[in-house]
Amino acid sequence: MSGYLFFYVYMMDPPTYAHARYLDWVKPYLQDSIQSGLRNQNIQAYRQELNLALHANTLFDQLIQRFPLSGELQQQADALMQQQMDPNAPRRVF
Repeated sequence: MSGYLFFYVYMMDPPTYAHARYLDWVKPYLQDSIQSGLRNQNIQAYRQELNLALHANTLFDQLIQRFPLSGELQQQADALMQQQMDPNAPRRVF
């Protein structure tokens, strides 16, 4: 997995204002999906959702283990936000 993927996920907006970042929202959401799937695994649709949630949770855990949250990442994110706000700054393409 690339550092760009982690940076992209880190910079994503959360789906609600109750969370500061997407990363703060996604783990509890995946855990709730897994619990719901386990309770209702007799139903085919829930079984498929359970498999998807388990796979997404595994990938998310791999991403977090490989790129733990750090102050350096926050500094990079702040620098990128400043660059995006500056109309004269050169654009970086990922």
